[in-house]
Amino acid sequence: MEKEYIILVVEDSLTQAELLKYILEKNAYRVVLAHNGEEGFKTFTSHLPDLVISDIVMPVMDGYEMCRKIRNSKRGNDIPIILLTSLSEPEDVIMGLKSGADNFLRKPYNADHLLLRIRDILTTREIRKSLDESDGINFYFAGQNYIIHSERQQILDLLISTFESALVQHKELQIAQAELKQKHETLKEKSRVLEATEKNYRTLLENIADAVFVLDENKKLLFLNPAGKSLFNGKVDELIGSIFPFVVEVDKISEVIIERAGGESIVAEMRVVNTVWEGSPAFLATLHDITQRKKAEQALREAAKLKSTFIANISHEIRTPLNGIVGMTELVLDTDLSDEQREFLEIVRTSSDSLLTIINDILDFSKAEAGMLELAPEEFRLRDTISDSLNTLAIHGQQKGLEVSYYVAPEVPDILRGDPGRLRQILLNLTGNAIKFTDEGEVTIEVTREWEKEGRLCLHFTVSDTGIGIPEDKQHIIFQAFAQGDGSLNRSYGGTGLGLAISSQLVQMMSGKIWVESPSQRAINGREESVGGPGTTMHFTAQFEVCTRTLEETSNFDPEQLTGLPVLILESNPVDQKYLIEMLSTWGMEPRLAEDVESAVTLVLEQEANHRPFELILLRRHLPEADGFEFVRRVRKQTQRATGILMLMPAAGRRGDAATCRKLGVAGYITKPIKPSQLLDAILAVLSQKERPPAERRLITRHSLREKVSARQRGNRGSDADSKRLKVLLAEDNVVNQKLAMRLLQKMGHDCTLVANGKQAVDAWEQGQFDLILMDVQMPEMDGFEATTAIRKKEQATGGHIPIIALTAHAMKGDREQCLAVGMDGYVSKPIHMKELARAIDAVLKSDVVDV
Repeated sequence: MEKEYIILVVEDSLTQAELLKYILEKNAYRVVLAHNGEEGFKTFTSHLPDLVISDIVMPVMDGYEMCRKIRNSKRGNDIPIILLTSLSEPEDVIMGLKSGADNFLRKPYNADHLLLRIRDILTTREIRKSLDESDGINFYFAGQNYIIHSERQQILDLLISTFESALVQHKELQIAQAELKQKHETLKEKSRVLEATEKNYRTLLENIADAVFVLDENKKLLFLNPAGKSLFNGKVDELIGSIFPFVVEVDKISEVIIERAGGESIVAEMRVVNTVWEGSPAFLATLHDITQRKKAEQALREAAKLKSTFIANISHEIRTPLNGIVGMTELVLDTDLSDEQREFLEIVRTSSDSLLTIINDILDFSKAEAGMLELAPEEFRLRDTISDSLNTLAIHGQQKGLEVSYYVAPEVPDILRGDPGRLRQILLNLTGNAIKFTDEGEVTIEVTREWEKEGRLCLHFTVSDTGIGIPEDKQHIIFQAFAQGDGSLNRSYGGTGLGLAISSQLVQMMSGKIWVESPSQRAINGREESVGGPGTTMHFTAQFEVCTRTLEETSNFDPEQLTGLPVLILESNPVDQKYLIEMLSTWGMEPRLAEDVESAVTLVLEQEANHRPFELILLRRHLPEADGFEFVRRVRKQTQRATGILMLMPAAGRRGDAATCRKLGVAGYITKPIKPSQLLDAILAVLSQKERPPAERRLITRHSLREKVSARQRGNRGSDADSKRLKVLLAEDNVVNQKLAMRLLQKMGHDCTLVANGKQAVDAWEQGQFDLILMDVQMPEMDGFEATTAIRKKEQATGGHIPIIALTAHAMKGDREQCLAVGMDGYVSKPIHMKELARAIDAVLKSDVVDV
C-alpha cells in the first residue's frame, strides 16, 4: 500500500486554505490546517507532517519566522517547506534561503503545477536523507555578506523553483504584452475610424445647406460652415472667436432675425444642442432660413382674409333675400288660408329651411377650412340641450314611424360648461342622418361618462339607428367633405355630405374623436333583435368643464315635495323606461314600471288594496296593441281615486288629443323628447292641480309649462318684452327686410319707427324716445357699427343706455365680437324668425347679452 503523506497548510485566508485543502485531499493527501505562523509551528510539533505549505504574510507570526523555528526544532531540519509568494524581488529568495525554505510557489498557482511540485519534493526528500550537510556557503549580494547553512540540494531546489516561477511569470508577461499589442492595434484602428468620422462630420457640416455654428461654453465661435459665413456675410477669420449674437437655449426652437448689409432682413429658425468639439463641451447651433416660408404664410393669411371677406359677402347676399322668403312665409302662414294655399306655403317654408341648412353647412365648412370655426363656452344644461336638438327631428322621425329617444346616464352631471350650440349642431347632424337613412325601427342617443379629473369631464355620445348601414369599404370616407357612402344616396336621400365633415371638425375642437360602427355593434335599446336594417352607430367623445350647480338648485326644487311618492310608469320603450325610472328616483320618488295596459291596471288595483295608491301616473300616449286613453278610461272606471295623470305625447300629436285629455280628466301632457326641467315642472304642476277644486283645474301643457318657467326665471327683475309695448327704432336699408321686420314687431305688439341708414338712425334716436334699436350692420352712408359708436359716444354725456340689437346677414368668426365691441347688446343673424327675435329682445331688456 502506498504511503499516506501528511501536509500542513498554513494560510490566514479561509477561502485560500479551504481551496488548497480541497485540491490536496482530492489527490489522496491528508491535510492539517493552521491560520498563522504561531499556530502552524504548534501544529507542526504535534503532527510532524511530511510537507509544509505556508503563506508568507500572516498575522501574529509570518512564514519566514515559522520556517526558521521549524528548522531550529529537533525534527524540523529534514521536512520540506514551500512558501507561497508573489516573488517579485531577489531579497525574497535570500530571505527564503536564510529561513530554511525549500521552494517558492508563485501566487496565483496552477493546481497541476502545485501537485507536480509536491510529488517532486517528497521524492527528493527520500534522496536527501543519504546526503551530507554542508558547512555553509558564504556570498555577497548588493554589498552585504550572507552565509547560508542549507544543504546544497535544498539550495538547488529553491533556486530551481525560483527560476521556474520566474519563467512562469515571464510567460504571463509575454501573454499580457501580446494582449496589450492587440489592444494597441485596436485603438489605432478606432483612432483611424474616428479621424475619418470627424473628417466626414466636418465635410457634412461644411456642405450642409443650413448654417452651422460651434460655440464654446462662453458662446465664442469655434467653427462655422460656409452657409454660416454666407448668412452672417463675413470672413471666417473675423468671425472665429467672436461672441454668438443670439440667446442660446438648449433643445429649444426659436426664431431669430438677421440684419444683413443693405438693409436686408432674414428670418431663421434656430435650434441649439449640446455637443463635444475637440474633446471639450460645446454648443452646436443650426440656423435654417425660413424667410420664404414666412412670406408664404403671410400670403396665406392675406388669402384667408380675402376668403373670409368673400364668404361674409356671399353670406350677406344669400341671407338677405332668404330672410325675406322665410319671414314673409311665416307671416302669411299666420293668416287665414285655404288648405291648398297652406299646403303650398308649407312646402315653401320646408324648402327654405332646407336651403338655409345647406347654406349654413357650406359656410361652416368654409369657416373650418379658413380656420375661423370657433367655440363659445358657456354654462348649459346637457339634457335640455339634447332634448332641444331632438324636438324638431322627432316630428320628422315620427312621421316616418320611427321611435326617437335619448338616454343620459345618471352619473353624468346636468350642468356643464362648453358650447351648447356646437354640441347641438353635432347631434342634429348625426341624428338627422340617422333619421334620414332609417325607414323602419328606431333612433337612439345615449350619453355616458368616459372619465372625469381636475374639473374636466369627457363624455361618450352614441347615435344608433336601424337604417341601411354603411358598407365597410365606405366607412373611411364618410367624414370627408362632400362624401356619402354611396353616390346614389344623394339622389335617394339628398344632402351635401358636409354634415359629418363639419361634425368631425367640431369634435376635434372639443378635444374628442369621432368614429363609426356599421353594422351596429350593439343591439338598439339593449335588445338582441331590432326592427329595420343592419344599422349604424356613430360614436363621438367631447370634453367639458364640470359646474357645481345642479338642476334642483336652478329650479328652486324642494326634495321633500316628492320624497317617497309612489308613481306608476306605463311605457314600452326601454330607453324611456330607464330614463324615467332614474329621473324619478333621483327626485326621491318610488316608481313602478308597467309595459302594457293590463299589467298597469293590475298594479293600480294592487296599490289601492295595500292602502298605498299611486299619487301620479306617467303613461305613453301610444302603446303596442293598445292606447293610453283606453288605460285612463279603465282606471277612471275601476277606481274613484283622483290620481294625477300625466300623458307623454309624441312630438307630432293628433288633433283632438288635448280635448280628449280634458274629457278624461288627464291633468296634463308634455311632448317627447322630454326635458328633465319640464318633466319636474309638469309633475309639480299636476300634483298641485289635485289640491284645487275641479272648477279651477286646467290642462297642463308644454306651452303652459314654458310660461311658468319663464315667469319663474324672470322673478322680480321687472317687466319684459312680453308684458310691455315697446317703441322700437328699426334701421334697415333693404325694402323686403324692412317690411318683414316691421310686421314681426307689430305682431309682437310693438310700435316701430323705420329709418334706412345709420345716419338717420342716430338722428331719429336723438329726436325721439325709444325703448330699443334694431340696427342692421351693412347700410349705406353710415353702417350699423358707426351708428352704434356714435350713439354710445353721445350717451357718455347723458349717462343713458339704449339697448341695441344687431340685425346682420353676416355669420362669420368675429362678427359677434365686433358687434359687442362697438357697444351693441345683442346679435341676431338673418334669416330672422319671430321666436328668435322675441328671445333676443327679452334678453337685452334684462341686460343679458344674446347671440341668436
